[in-house]
Amino acid sequence: MLREKKGITLIALVITIIVLLILAGVTIATLTGQNGILSRANESKTQTEIGEEEEAIKLAYNGVMADNLGDGVTAKQLEDEMKANGYDVTAEEVDGKIKVTFGEPSNRVYEIDASGNIAEAKPPVTLGEAKNDSMLTKDTDTDVTVADGTVTIPAKFQVAQDSGNTIDEGIVIEDKDSNQFVWVPVKNFNEFTREHFGTEEQKWWTGTFVTNEASANNMYEPTANGEANSSEVEKMYRSVKYNEGFYVGRYEAGTDDKRVNGDGIEDSVVVKKGSNVYNYIKWGNSTTDETGGAVELARNFAKDKYPTVTSTLCYGVQWDAIMRWMKDVPNLTEGKYVEDSTGMKWYKDLSGNPDHKTGIDLDGGKNEVKKIYDLAGNVHEWTMESCNVYRFNYRVVRGGGYSDSGSIAPASYRSIGTPSYNDDDRIGFRVTLYLNS
Repeated sequence: MLREKKGITLIALVITIIVLLILAGVTIATLTGQNGILSRANESKTQTEIGEEEEAIKLAYNGVMADNLGDGVTAKQLEDEMKANGYDVTAEEVDGKIKVTFGEPSNRVYEIDASGNIAEAKPPVTLGEAKNDSMLTKDTDTDVTVADGTVTIPAKFQVAQDSGNTIDEGIVIEDKDSNQFVWVPVKNFNEFTREHFGTEEQKWWTGTFVTNEASANNMYEPTANGEANSSEVEKMYRSVKYNEGFYVGRYEAGTDDKRVNGDGIEDSVVVKKGSNVYNYIKWGNSTTDETGGAVELARNFAKDKYPTVTSTLCYGVQWDAIMRWMKDVPNLTEGKYVEDSTGMKWYKDLSGNPDHKTGIDLDGGKNEVKKIYDLAGNVHEWTMESCNVYRFNYRVVRGGGYSDSGSIAPASYRSIGTPSYNDDDRIGFRVTLYLNS
């Protein structure tokens, strides 16, 4: 006799499914929860989404704050809390903020201020690295963070290999052709003014009569408040005000061709070490005609080549900003670099050499200060300043020159030159850049 078959009841089947679902839920939670095995494995590699990382910091920060009854959070407490939650982080206190750095593969850095606000920090750039093709071909600016602030690297430039590591040392940028510029910080826009530097005895030579309006017997230049943006000088002021600085050529403008009794205007302007100084160059065709000379060359340097900067001939206010930045740097002999440049080689009392190259290292680099070369010595340089004296209109030249003494014509030196006069090897020029943003 066949035995009767017994099947599984519907109730038993439902109960079995429920039990299996519960077990599966517990297993998944164990594996993937905040403290789970898979979670810890994944979080050891860090999350890739900024929002998730910020949320993790926020939860840990609020948790520690609650445990401390609102009395604040230390970097060590935040680091311990996040590690307890399975995150691979380090935390440290920097300038009143807590800096949290995630491990690989994220390597992102976040800052938490005293109010608990969380924001991604700009990762420090590695200074002195080899040429980076991605930066040199990039069409947008890049902000880089160094120890004493943030500097904007213009599109198609990168940080040079021998750059300083801080803004105060001098951050150097270069393009693919090795043209180099140095960032000049202007932290206080109210100090972005023209002024006399030097001793009482040097006042005539360095420009005692510095004004903002054209009148007899003074050296003048138009100013701007950094708000309007129509004229070139206003655009430059605006950029300096909002970006807190500008770039100046590390070297005097040079040319690949040696100029002997040169005339006319050429396009082969470079800003690199070891080039021939671009002398025998007039300021322009007249005091008011800014074509045919140094002004036009300077403006054309970046035109149609660098999308985020504008190049100009150095303004007097920019020159004085550089002097203000340098004025406390001791000369390597006596006095101050700005007031007395006697110790620099490119002067008649030391070399008197008219065969000029840009950025030549002399006596251990005495002609380099703040990473900038030859503001004292080598050749005088045309600027955008003007001068009405002896009933004639002139343009102003700045800096020392090989035909003068370093005590008479230091780095801050001001003198006058005839704009259309170009048959002279004693005067060159320097290119500056300001950010368009």
